[in-house]
Amino acid sequence: MQKNYKTILSSTIILTVIWILITIYFFYFIDETGYTWSRGEIGDFIGGGLGGIALIIIIFTSYLQGQDLREAGIFRSFQALSPEAENVSVRIISKIIKAKLVNDSEKDFDLMLKKFRDGDRSVFLRAMKEDIYSNIIHASKNNKDIEDACKRFENLVNVVYKNIENKDDDFSKAIRATEVFDVFIHVFKKK
Repeated sequence: MQKNYKTILSSTIILTVIWILITIYFFYFIDETGYTWSRGEIGDFIGGGLGGIALIIIIFTSYLQGQDLREAGIFRSFQALSPEAENVSVRIISKIIKAKLVNDSEKDFDLMLKKFRDGDRSVFLRAMKEDIYSNIIHASKNNKDIEDACKRFENLVNVVYKNIENKDDDFSKAIRATEVFDVFIHVFKKK
């Protein structure tokens, strides 16, 4: 985004210099008697041209602000949905362990839950990426509770993913680099 603001500044300077050069040309190098139109006052001429330049810059700046607002909206959505996605990952792992589809025990789950509550909010997300869990998530016939939890996770993250899926800007790359999106892309999008 910083590059765009530099573009605005440099464009403004270039257009202003060009307009001043045109003004100097019209008012000092062309004989007025050869024209059927009046050039008017030099201040009006410069001001009118600079007003047009200002309008173009305002339109471009509005476009850039619209992009900033889009990113801010996506980021707010991500911030709101990310904790819920982390909580749903707890539910998915819990349902898989309770269904005895893996060798992990309730004790293993309790240990992960303790880490989760102590601040490691991605412990269950990392577990979902393990082959044993991701294969169960990919299984076509699953426990309904597991399927529902997986669908809920997918729906939560998909809200933000749709807005950044085909974008290659730094903001979209940063969102996709989070643990939540890493799980979403590597576990759910590779089904």
